[in-house]
Amino acid sequence: IERHRGTSVFPRATGVSTRTMEILRGWGLEDRVRAGAFHALPMARVAETLASPDHVAIPLGFPTDEEALAVSPTTPAIAPQDHLEPVLLEHLRTFGTDVRFATELESFEQDATGVTSILVDRASGLRSTVRSRFLVGADGAHSSVRARLGIPMHGADHLEEYVSTLFTAPLSRVAGD
Repeated sequence: IERHRGTSVFPRATGVSTRTMEILRGWGLEDRVRAGAFHALPMARVAETLASPDHVAIPLGFPTDEEALAVSPTTPAIAPQDHLEPVLLEHLRTFGTDVRFATELESFEQDATGVTSILVDRASGLRSTVRSRFLVGADGAHSSVRARLGIPMHGADHLEEYVSTLFTAPLSRVAGD
């Protein structure tokens, strides 16, 4: 289940690590992921303005393709979330998985054979019951699953705030390649 209405419409979280690409490769998805990826050096460019010739290049923590290929059959990718999520969703649905958007977990109860979850459709308010073998709480620092289980959060839960600006501009003439 996912509380948002669909997959991301924003190209955030673009870095896909070498290990993640190995997993995607094992699932047969590497080519589809790379089809929506773009080539860029694993560096950040810090300058006073976008057109400034004076800048500092800072590594982003990803290996170069040559470094990755020395230890792996694949390389990291820069694949925006608005491309990657639909690829993953389509793959998940090939297994007959029931994927529900705009849905929240209201409650759950575990017994010896699995979990019974009560879900709420955010648009209609309708509740449904789902029986599953497992419940995975992959819902971040403010996890309702973890909270309901009484598992405390360790460490800071609000590290930064981000503002994203998406624009297209022909900057190569002023900023170079």
